[in-house]
Amino acid sequence: MPRTHIYDAGTFGHFLQQHCGIANMRQLPPDVRSFAIRLHANPEKIAPNSPMLPLLAEALKQPTEAVRAFTKGEPMTDRFLKKIQNQMAHGTVWRGGQGKVAKTTKVAAKQPQTVAVSPKKKGARDYKPRSPLAKYLWTEHQLTIHDVSEKLHVKYMQMQKMVMGLMAPNHPLVVKLAELVRVPHHKIASYMKLAPMNESVLKRVASQLGLPVRRGGGRPPMGKTPELKQPKNGKAVVLYSGPVKVVPEPTLNGTGKKKGAYGPHNKLRKQELSLRQAVRDLVMTCNLTTMQNQDFTPPLPIAVLYPVLQDYLEKNHVRGNILVDPRFATYFDPPNAE
Repeated sequence: MPRTHIYDAGTFGHFLQQHCGIANMRQLPPDVRSFAIRLHANPEKIAPNSPMLPLLAEALKQPTEAVRAFTKGEPMTDRFLKKIQNQMAHGTVWRGGQGKVAKTTKVAAKQPQTVAVSPKKKGARDYKPRSPLAKYLWTEHQLTIHDVSEKLHVKYMQMQKMVMGLMAPNHPLVVKLAELVRVPHHKIASYMKLAPMNESVLKRVASQLGLPVRRGGGRPPMGKTPELKQPKNGKAVVLYSGPVKVVPEPTLNGTGKKKGAYGPHNKLRKQELSLRQAVRDLVMTCNLTTMQNQDFTPPLPIAVLYPVLQDYLEKNHVRGNILVDPRFATYFDPPNAE
């Protein structure tokens, strides 16, 4: 029996108790219950021309004017009035709740909610595995993801990654799952999609989980049992017998190993053209003076001496500002000066 509320005199709730014999608004039909509660609590928000008033009066078996007398809000506009009428026609009138539109009892009764019980596991809800490994664990061993995570003492999200194949085939948890269901390791490893872990990563993951390291693990071929390979420390000596290619030493004239290649004694060929021409002129002048048995060379233009000295200073890591720029004499002249 619903609890009886004591409503203040002059309110819509007091009218229901006095004239309709309704002690609690929860006794009203679901399609008008929320509207009646709002009419009692907030009458200033209920319009006198609301389409819900005739529906509420019909449910209470009272005249519409008697119910309309409790409204204190402003009349609805034609647009909002048409909206409420469409909601009533489609059974989508708001019946309370946290911002959700609830349908009427007739519409909701067409979609009954039932909970199926799995015939394989008594008392469990309908379990529908999606991944291949989850289907194998359920069909062959009647184990859900929660069951395996509890038995392996790992988190559910980590077990979820395993059943989706997002682990290495030599992961310690894959080995532990194979031991749990008592199947060969390659049976569970065949469901993994990632590449095997190397030795360092495998040791770190095993130490974090507190599990032993399975060496030589990996994804085996179909229909074959993987072999456990023990690592062996040591060095291998390889003896080679065959023709040995002899590399000739570069000649003294700087020709290099092959014809046309730059040798270690003739790096001048890689320099700029102006520097090579200046060196050539300087060498020719020095040779001519030597062959003529003279003590002084003839005067040389600055264009010949400057590149050679600049390259020499750069190769010996001398400051670049030792030499004055050859354009210093005309640097401050007007642009159009001859």
